[in-house]
Amino acid sequence: MKTFQMVAAIVAIVGASSASAGGWFSGQTSQYHLIPSVVDEQNLTLVAVSNSGCPNDGVMLFAVDEFGHRDSVPFVVPSQTVFLLTDAVFSGNTQASFPGATPALNIGLATSSTFYSASFLANRPLLGGAVEVFSGAGSLTSGAAFPVNSKLCAAISLSPGNYGYAPLALTNVVVHGILKTDYRTNAPPYFSW
Repeated sequence: MKTFQMVAAIVAIVGASSASAGGWFSGQTSQYHLIPSVVDEQNLTLVAVSNSGCPNDGVMLFAVDEFGHRDSVPFVVPSQTVFLLTDAVFSGNTQASFPGATPALNIGLATSSTFYSASFLANRPLLGGAVEVFSGAGSLTSGAAFPVNSKLCAAISLSPGNYGYAPLALTNVVVHGILKTDYRTNAPPYFSW
């Protein structure tokens, strides 16, 4: 009789904890990360991969797991969370001469070609060589927020927020951010902010 009671208690505990959690962050090389039912922050790294789903010759961002393996599908902000982009590092090269111009990495939604949520400038203006390497890095004080179901794209331009094509090529993009949940309710909008 005691064995039956112990099994029943374990089943009740496991059932209660899985019912209260209610959310999983999937992807990242087929691993699943439980999203708790209280405030939670998970640090994420995203890297760029060429993808036709991005406007302006942009590159799609993919999650990287804790072992450094890139996921095979683009990162999508999970339900009941928000992704706060905090840092970016990038490099690329020119395909024409642009003396004095400063390339900028622009990051925004895959569904929009007219608005970027974050921009990061290269370390210095271009000198004007026909093929010139550039790089840059930056941090945002409060982070750029991306809502549920967002796919993120990165594109390079000759100035922040410039959406037109420029003969520039990105060779590397690494983005860091925080996937954040807030206290949940049983109905939308799920967040208190």
